[in-house]
Amino acid sequence: MKKIKLESVFNEFTLMGIAILGAFYLGEYWEGIAVILFYLIGEWLQHKAIHKAHSNIKTLLDVRPETATVVYNNKYKITTPDQVQPGETIEIKAGEKVPLDGVLLEDSASFNTAALTGESVPRTLYRQEEVLAGMIASDKVVRIKVNKPYDQSAWHISSL
Repeated sequence: MKKIKLESVFNEFTLMGIAILGAFYLGEYWEGIAVILFYLIGEWLQHKAIHKAHSNIKTLLDVRPETATVVYNNKYKITTPDQVQPGETIEIKAGEKVPLDGVLLEDSASFNTAALTGESVPRTLYRQEEVLAGMIASDKVVRIKVNKPYDQSAWHISSL
């Protein structure tokens, strides 16, 4: 209980108040006012930075793929991800986001997982490893066998 009281008493507001009172006591009124102004400016800048970071993250997450290229007997059909059924094969070009969860049909491929993990380090996946919706194909065109419907994919669930 004593520790909680000490922690709640000695915070930034208490220290700032002591600095302001000390400056006023010494007759350094402009110093006290400067402490207040610098604190308010710092709070305003912190609020702007947090708001901008939140906005940037939200924008990044809202960039969902609107189409999926389904492969039928070496013919391509472009459709919406919610129309693709588990078991179908989709093709993702380098630089495109994976619209649905599935397993990799290539020997290996590199993916950017920043949208899912926050880490911008490329990740190499191998045949039959799971590829999650939201990953970005980095190095080549890849084919993926869809194993979950759109409403159960990682991308759809993380955006709810």
